[in-house]
Amino acid sequence: MKYRYFAKKSFLFISMLAAFKTFAFELPSVPFPAPGSDEILFVVRDTTFNTNAPVNVKVSDFWTNRNVKRKPYKDVYGQSVFTTSGTKWLTSYMTVNVLFMIKQKTITLLLMMLS
Repeated sequence: MKYRYFAKKSFLFISMLAAFKTFAFELPSVPFPAPGSDEILFVVRDTTFNTNAPVNVKVSDFWTNRNVKRKPYKDVYGQSVFTTSGTKWLTSYMTVNVLFMIKQKTITLLLMMLS
């Protein structure tokens, strides 16, 4: 009896998750980062029903170390770029809180420069 109750609850929870709008942060796929470049690009995409359409978001807040030279723009329409000062692997990082325009959701993205 206990297992049936748990199975019903689990199925309900999984069904609810499948119905929610989902978003994905996309980083460049080749090569990461580009040779001779200190830039990193992030794109927020709507992954509901496999549309992969870019989503307009606002950067509500960010925190970074001093190696990051160019901060992301407040309004991110499809993509945003930040640059570092040519530091070594995983020594430049940025935590970005983005606010989705659609449902005012806030998500935290941790970006790390792989140089």
